[in-house]
Amino acid sequence: MTKRDDILIHRNIISIDPGYSFQSGTGYAIFDHDSFRLKSCGLIRPFAPGLESHSCTIEIADKVKRAWEKEVGFSYDPRILCIEHPKVCFRKNGVNINSNSIIMLAVLGVRIEERFKSRTVLRPHPHNWKNRSNKEQTKNLVLNKLDVWSLKVLDREMSLVDPHMRHNVFDAVGLGLWAINKVNKN
Repeated sequence: MTKRDDILIHRNIISIDPGYSFQSGTGYAIFDHDSFRLKSCGLIRPFAPGLESHSCTIEIADKVKRAWEKEVGFSYDPRILCIEHPKVCFRKNGVNINSNSIIMLAVLGVRIEERFKSRTVLRPHPHNWKNRSNKEQTKNLVLNKLDVWSLKVLDREMSLVDPHMRHNVFDAVGLGLWAINKVNKN
């Protein structure tokens, strides 16, 4: 636990779109807590393809914490931690959903959450923050809501992510924007 004079110091906002496989990875976005500008974002993947196990969730959770410490520092915890949690649904539109993947996503979310002592934790399901299921619509929504500074950061960070994997980063940024909006309404 990060303490300074027995008081937790909170700063910034981190949002997470969890994914534990090498093919999808975990998207993250870090926003400034005062200006709400995007500071950093990216995709975190396990070291090796083919392993989709609890050890991958530990590895990814540790990497998320290191990405936070690289951007914000180890002396701070997030003011807001927003992690998308899977909707517990084992049958959708007549198609069976792999319950193991839903459980693994939930485990990953909990492992990430336990690495931070956030002031506020938000755990929306996809349907709570995302009105559209189309990846391109989520991307356009994010691009239309970011200021010029944040768009430059997004462009710089996205250049490091394979184009077919960028949707998780866009979702993480979208989650962060949703969290900022939700907290500002309260």
